[in-house]
Amino acid sequence: MEVEEEENTQLEAYLKILEFPDSIMEPNVLDTLRTFMVHKGTPSEAIRALSGSYQGYAQMCNLVSNWLNIAGTTQVSDLVENYLKNNVIQEFNPKQADTVLFSSQQAPGWLTQLTQTPKWRNLIYTLSKQHPDCQLLNFTIQLISEAGHQREIASLTSASIYFNVFNRVLQETLEDILKAKNPIELDALLPDFLQMCTHNQHTYLYCQSVLQILTQDKRFAHLRKLSTDLQTHVQHLPVAQNISRLMVSKDSVVSCPEDLFNLISSITRAGKITPMVAEKVKFPQTQQFLP
Repeated sequence: MEVEEEENTQLEAYLKILEFPDSIMEPNVLDTLRTFMVHKGTPSEAIRALSGSYQGYAQMCNLVSNWLNIAGTTQVSDLVENYLKNNVIQEFNPKQADTVLFSSQQAPGWLTQLTQTPKWRNLIYTLSKQHPDCQLLNFTIQLISEAGHQREIASLTSASIYFNVFNRVLQETLEDILKAKNPIELDALLPDFLQMCTHNQHTYLYCQSVLQILTQDKRFAHLRKLSTDLQTHVQHLPVAQNISRLMVSKDSVVSCPEDLFNLISSITRAGKITPMVAEKVKFPQTQQFLP
């Protein structure tokens, strides 16, 4: 009897999903239909729910868009996209978004498509700044990094969460700094570099260690000023207190055992072991940054 009641409860739950306005337009509607049928739902009930809930909002938008084009309004697509972006920013639910990631064994196709367009990548960056703990957004930042858009994500806090992403961003930023032809170009790159390196204590210590390794080569001795600028910049930030606990002098960082460094870094973050620490940060070899 209890099993039958539970079956009916699940059947009603999936029926309500099918009765949601324009449910037939949802990307996972086929999965919902299959589950509905598994719980002994009938085809006639499914057809009634889908047809009865259809509103045609997407088609209405296309119709209005065509009318605006006929009326001579330009950039209709920009108007629609900007409205969608603002609506997403206002209504975004990070917990609900994470269920999309956890319920799938691979990245949804629509998510990959978003990363291919600058306008929608900017939306991801905006959401990432507002919801830095959202796993779906952090995963998307990884996809963007793998696609080669390191310069775009250099200033994002979420870029520092995963070491492989942060390391790619740091490497490309340092390469740009080394290629700077004049002080004006260097000054333009400096703000993003300083912000990227001071997201937290382990990004700061890692960047200072990389700079120290590089300056051991005479060709990169001028990067000592970059290290000094970074040290001056961090003194005015909240993260400076955590850094002072870890770092007596910059010279001690390179020789610090890796396991001990990771342990202390995680402890100073109030016991929260971040994914970056969990990936066992390793200081890069000098030649990784050499031309």
